[in-house]
Amino acid sequence: MASVTAVPLTTAAPSILVDHYTVDAAQIPQEWLDAVRNLDTFFAHKSVGDNILDGMADLQSQNPTRYTIAIAVDGPDWYATHSGILHQSLGTNGLPETKIDGFDDFIRGGYHAADTAMMKFCPGDTIPFGTMPAYDIWIGYRDMMAALEQDYPDVVFVWWTMPLSIASDDRGNDEKEIFNGQVRDYCDVHGCVLFDIADIESHDPDGNPVISPAGYEAMWAGYASDGAHLNEVGRQRVASAYWWLMARIAGWDSPAGFRLEVTPDTAVTAAGGTAVYHVTVLGSGGFTESVELEVEHLALETAVFWSHNPITPGQTSTMTFAVATAVPIGDYSFNIVGTAGALSDVAELTLQVRRLTYLPVIFR
Repeated sequence: MASVTAVPLTTAAPSILVDHYTVDAAQIPQEWLDAVRNLDTFFAHKSVGDNILDGMADLQSQNPTRYTIAIAVDGPDWYATHSGILHQSLGTNGLPETKIDGFDDFIRGGYHAADTAMMKFCPGDTIPFGTMPAYDIWIGYRDMMAALEQDYPDVVFVWWTMPLSIASDDRGNDEKEIFNGQVRDYCDVHGCVLFDIADIESHDPDGNPVISPAGYEAMWAGYASDGAHLNEVGRQRVASAYWWLMARIAGWDSPAGFRLEVTPDTAVTAAGGTAVYHVTVLGSGGFTESVELEVEHLALETAVFWSHNPITPGQTSTMTFAVATAVPIGDYSFNIVGTAGALSDVAELTLQVRRLTYLPVIFR
């Protein structure tokens, strides 16, 4: 893999995040779907990318007026007389360096003529399928993307997380969690355009998160054809999110809204002790309203204290539980609900009450 020095990131568009909150293409106004058809897009991928394009075809067959778009495999000269999605097969699965170098070659070889460009890895690009550690994949991907963004500032480059395998398989999801965490953190800091396919895959149609028994983000089994590739349900869900991505790049200001981000998702304390959670409101589409926070469905005796409530987008409130001394040992599920007018979001959390263990004191 070519050695590329990391460079400061410059973006040609405001920060855009597409995740499991943005999978309903029915919300996109027709005028912005029409605008997407006038974009020149380049998409380099392997098999999961083919699944997504199949999902685009599904949506088109269901509603041609809304979802028809030109899709072709061709050279960059295609853009001279067409608009739509050009795509190419990228690298070899299990050898992520071939995908990093391949995308760089594509862009520098002429595909920088596109308005927007992106590549994605596949589930088989991490250990145990390949040999390159996830953090090394991230460094190569980051440096390549940052260099391209500097050299081609008129192109909107879209960053992607890695797709997952289902929880019952879980191979490589530990490595993907390392890579995906790095991508998300970097995009948060640098204002990237991010298509978070892992977040989309790891939430069921009702928005519930899917975590494997080992504790890793995993694909909901109902989206999978073979444990890693997308079936009809999964590919249409991701394709719908892809339309959302492209409409945002075309200039659509999506509906204002917010979501809650809470850390940790599980806290541990003893009866008579305290537990702390940090709740952040993340706004989208110009959302600036105050969000009222409350706790629901916590079936134990406790007092709740907030450092700030309500809070506005970008703010974090520290929530502290003071657990009564008579509370039995056990795991307690509860929700934090954020409400702003007709809008709301729910974070599902766990409080573990454990027995205190005292070490013996030895006097000499």
